[in-house]
Amino acid sequence: MSETPDAELMARTARGDEGAFAELVVRHQDILLNFFLRKGVSYSDGQDLVQRTLLRLWRYRERYVPTAKLTTFLFLLAGQVAIDFFRAEGRRQGLEEELERQAEVEATSGTMSTSGETAAACRPAEPDDGSGERVRR
Repeated sequence: MSETPDAELMARTARGDEGAFAELVVRHQDILLNFFLRKGVSYSDGQDLVQRTLLRLWRYRERYVPTAKLTTFLFLLAGQVAIDFFRAEGRRQGLEEELERQAEVEATSGTMSTSGETAAACRPAEPDDGSGERVRR
């Protein structure tokens, strides 16, 4: 790895120099991976997020202003990638929880239900006045 400053490598990268970009990747991929691992993601997800961050760096290479350190720009991109990841995970987890709830309702009713039946099964029971008769509203 050369001792070429990051700002110079980014200037070359902005002009489309893939070799300069490859050097930046080698130089910063481990730092980015550690960033994501500290956020609590798995190793394989962390590797994926590093790639997403580096792809964003390539996509936004012309927007980099060398008055700031490259790592500042990289961590800004990495933070955005992490937010996108955790939002998607939250939606996925919410969907899984909803499917589990529907499966429980279907299991307790003993039949597979349609969405209308699932909604009816989730309604609260009619109030009871203690006489065993349901109270009409």
